[in-house]
Amino acid sequence: MTSLKPGAPTGSEGRHELAEDVLAALARIEFVAPAERTRLRYGSSVDLVAFLATMHLAEAIRSSVGDVVYLIADSLSGASHG
Repeated sequence: MTSLKPGAPTGSEGRHELAEDVLAALARIEFVAPAERTRLRYGSSVDLVAFLATMHLAEAIRSSVGDVVYLIADSLSGASHG
């Protein structure tokens, strides 16, 4: 388990801020390989990393495979996915 850095915010607000940072790091690291495979298959119009980076933590937790499927379909068809 990673400990907080000195001076890091504490309490529920600090926890939420830290969770947002962790989500952003995971989006950059853990989703790079699947995002790259998706880009190779469907082209550069599908950007999973950017999709996750725009989400708040609660949204990302509630997201599903279906959300990603619709992101890809919308990206390929030129529709907005907001």
